Amino acid sequence: MEQQRTDTIPKLDNITYLFDTLGGVRDGLTFDEIRTMLISGRLAADREKLLDYSPGMTALRRLDGKEDRTTYWSNARDALRELMRLGMVERAALPSTPLQVKVHRGRQYALTPQGSEFLDLATKDPWEFRDRFYQAMAASHPYLRLVRGRLMQGDLFFARVRKADLPGNVEDWESNPPQPLDDLAKKLAQEVESVLGILIEPAKLLGKLRLHLGAAWKRRRKPSLAPRDYSKWAVKTVNDVTVRVLAGSYGVPFDYVTLRMSLSILDQFHVAWQTRSLTDRVGWTAWSAADGESPDVPIEDTSPAAWALRGSVWLRRRRPADEEVRDTLIQVFFNDRERKSQFELIHVLRAIVCHRLKIHGWVFNEVLRKMHAGTLRHEEFAINLDRGSGWELPPSEEPFRVGDRAFYIMTLLRRE
Repeated sequence: MEQQRTDTIPKLDNITYLFDTLGGVRDGLTFDEIRTMLISGRLAADREKLLDYSPGMTALRRLDGKEDRTTYWSNARDALRELMRLGMVERAALPSTPLQVKVHRGRQYALTPQGSEFLDLATKDPWEFRDRFYQAMAASHPYLRLVRGRLMQGDLFFARVRKADLPGNVEDWESNPPQPLDDLAKKLAQEVESVLGILIEPAKLLGKLRLHLGAAWKRRRKPSLAPRDYSKWAVKTVNDVTVRVLAGSYGVPFDYVTLRMSLSILDQFHVAWQTRSLTDRVGWTAWSAADGESPDVPIEDTSPAAWALRGSVWLRRRRPADEEVRDTLIQVFFNDRERKSQFELIHVLRAIVCHRLKIHGWVFNEVLRKMHAGTLRHEEFAINLDRGSGWELPPSEEPFRVGDRAFYIMTLLRRE
């Protein structure tokens, strides 16, 4: 099936919204009850991750005393709409604006036979449930297949633009995007070549940067912003456009949001992984963390859910032997010649190990937990975890957890 530019990737913060909503439909929840269920789940997740101590619009900040009867209405709508598209929930009317929510609050929905089969599978084998759920989404979304197909050819890298990379100053950017952009285009091309070995003509990047930045500045609303806040907006906008332009150069079209949501879906299903913490580059890197070729999606009239339930699971996550991950972790730890202390940031170590082995971060986490528990030993070294340096964890990275405790740094101790 050819890539369709009308493909709509669900804009959901967490893929578990789909799983929870599917269960909510089975339990007879109304639209409004599904909405409040998703809010409760997001609040619990934010508290668990302690995101309320981080800057940004987390659910804890948004919902602190401000919830109304339309909060998260679009999350509930998008989750239900995606389940209908997959063929797990019977199609029914959904609100398209906040003003329509009142009419839909008491509406209930019905599972299809495939939706019931997926829920049964979730009880019997959660991993197979997740794998087949991804296969249903891949069948439904050509763009998701396109992004994964590109990742299987090699990494995607998106260089991060800093304020110092932009010509002019904040006052210059009030009415027009930063210009000239020739040096920025050359810098981006050089970084891509250095990291991926891919040659991109700076002139092609330059033309796309001008086009999309011009459009972004025209769309911009003009609230009264302090120079510092406006500077942050400008740098973020340039970075968003940079991701879009580089993605197009890699053969992955569409806007920044669609690409980001697609990579998030692949990440949450452990099909790909992404990090901004590799030490040999400044930017965002994503790679494939699973093998297996998707069969051709049939043209016949069948739902993605029904198609995904057929035959054996074709998706295969990469899971090297625990000993290989352990030994790579130790090797990377001692190869870091720039360490100023005996400790290493866990999220940096995880990024390097996972990139080297082309695995997902959860594999690293599982191995490190086994090393910490002593169920996976190394004859020469033992690990010591510490909770210090939590302030050095970027918002883009997950903390390493053992139970309800978060650890941020580790060292290796020689056994006596």
